[in-house]
Amino acid sequence: MSVPAEQLETFLPSELHFMAENETIEILPRRVGNPIKLAGTDLPLMHPLRKNRVPIWMAIALKKQQRCQFVPPDWMEESNLRRILAFEHANPTAFSNVDFHWLEIAQIVLTTAPDDLTSPPQVIRNLVRDIREVREQKSRQGMKEVNENMLQMDRLGALEINEMRPFVVEGMEEMIKIRKAGKKEEPIIYSESDNPEDDEDDEPTYGHDDESSLAVPSSQLDSSLRYGDRVDTSERRRELSQWDDNVPQQGGPEW
Repeated sequence: MSVPAEQLETFLPSELHFMAENETIEILPRRVGNPIKLAGTDLPLMHPLRKNRVPIWMAIALKKQQRCQFVPPDWMEESNLRRILAFEHANPTAFSNVDFHWLEIAQIVLTTAPDDLTSPPQVIRNLVRDIREVREQKSRQGMKEVNENMLQMDRLGALEINEMRPFVVEGMEEMIKIRKAGKKEEPIIYSESDNPEDDEDDEPTYGHDDESSLAVPSSQLDSSLRYGDRVDTSERRRELSQWDDNVPQQGGPEW
């Protein structure tokens, strides 16, 4: 699938092939090889005609030096590829369970070690091409079900996802814009106690019977001076009159 330059926001096919070379594959060494410790994995001791699993990039290097033979994955057998193709035709809404880097691995094996295949390379190449075309057509049909939240299509390969990503992302972004533009703003309804405009006009009210309106807790007030209670002033007047009788009438106080 060709992608316009302005939509080239994904990995290049060469970059996906480079990442796929970190996957492992079985080989049959032709010579004895000492164990090697690498950053990502450790290579065991290799014996001739004994299967070993190594990274694809190392298998390619050994194959170019004629020091090993590829053991193609089981799904690259002609019978298995025909079974996968039949499943793809029979299930228009489902994908067969293949390797995540199946397209990249198939191209590496067909390019690097075509003589190690159990069937003619052209037959394997045609089956891989047919499977890819059927899956590509189904993925295009599945894109019609995309929405602004998700697009679920299980068992797609890395290269297949990479081809769809620009169109799916752009479509979701446009759907999100349409949904936001059509969404009306709901009016904010204030209750009588929550309206901020009413709070500005309210004045403090005095004379409530609630004790919470007092500046001093009621527990700290004398029971006779509780707010709103009557106070008997006869005793207070009698004390004042007695005090007036004891005050000297001439000049200042007596020393």
